[in-house]
Amino acid sequence: MKLPLSLLGAGIALAALSTTAVAEDCDLANLDLRSFPAWEREHGYWVGEYTLMGADGNAFASQNWNYPYDHYAGFIALEVEGNAITQRNVFLSPPQYAEACEANSSVLGAGACGINGNEKIFSAAQSAVDCSGGLSGPYMQFGMQLDTETRLLGDDTVLYQVRMNGALMQNQLTSLPGNGTRVRTAQGLYAGNPSYASFYRERKVSREEFFDLLDAKRAEYNILEADHCGFDNGNQPSEISCEQHFSMD
Repeated sequence: MKLPLSLLGAGIALAALSTTAVAEDCDLANLDLRSFPAWEREHGYWVGEYTLMGADGNAFASQNWNYPYDHYAGFIALEVEGNAITQRNVFLSPPQYAEACEANSSVLGAGACGINGNEKIFSAAQSAVDCSGGLSGPYMQFGMQLDTETRLLGDDTVLYQVRMNGALMQNQLTSLPGNGTRVRTAQGLYAGNPSYASFYRERKVSREEFFDLLDAKRAEYNILEADHCGFDNGNQPSEISCEQHFSMD
């Protein structure tokens, strides 16, 4: 027997409500995010190679952080514990190109333009907001609070969004094929217009290898010890040590 379309639609709606009710029937305070394959894959230590492009499609150039953005490195400690995720990052920049130093030789920190690289840290935290592995949390940048939201799109894809007063500032897509590889691309927007794009290629390593590779990359980029974890994402002095930064208690 065929149901009238009106009843069929009502039945679908009730089924959807029922499914939602079941999906949301959990204790968020005791939710184990690592029960979701995507978050289990994210948990751990990541080493990456990064490229950041400006609105014109060329490598991003900063007047305040006078280092190359076409190829730089990142080290991310990502802890998934219970219903929360915490990450502690340090991004390493190689020395600026000689021709760029001729136009602008100013740098932050104790090094010299074209001779020493530099690094800055980044921190973020989110907690579960639903029973499907979704997260949210505030993020401070340049004295402003931004709202972040993360959704799982299956076992191998994560969508992270940043908004300010409801306006979309960033869409970031993460692919997690399950082989210790992570690929991320981000689209940045300002007032609805493109402002940057990124391409991150990362691999998962052990904790010991993470810090060994960090030391090796610092030596390759000739980053002075005085500048280790020395700046935050706003290019201001971080005022904390690397030991404090990577403590994820």
